[in-house]
Amino acid sequence: MMDAWAAQNEKFWTSCTGHVVSQVYCLFMLMDDLESGMQQLRTVRTTTYKKLVTEEVCSALNGDGALADRRSERIC
Repeated sequence: MMDAWAAQNEKFWTSCTGHVVSQVYCLFMLMDDLESGMQQLRTVRTTTYKKLVTEEVCSALNGDGALADRRSERIC
């Protein structure tokens, strides 16, 4: 996902050099791209974090027989 964004960004910069006006325009466009890129990154981080937390909780629950109840089995 980020690779596609980076490639698109690089292509955009390559086509966007030269005149002062286009550089200012590029800066605004890059800011938009950066914002959407950061949103994508946050989504990836959140998903990864949730997955890691779930795995940690599940391994902790499954490791201790007293903690492994029906709810944890359903989550895991």
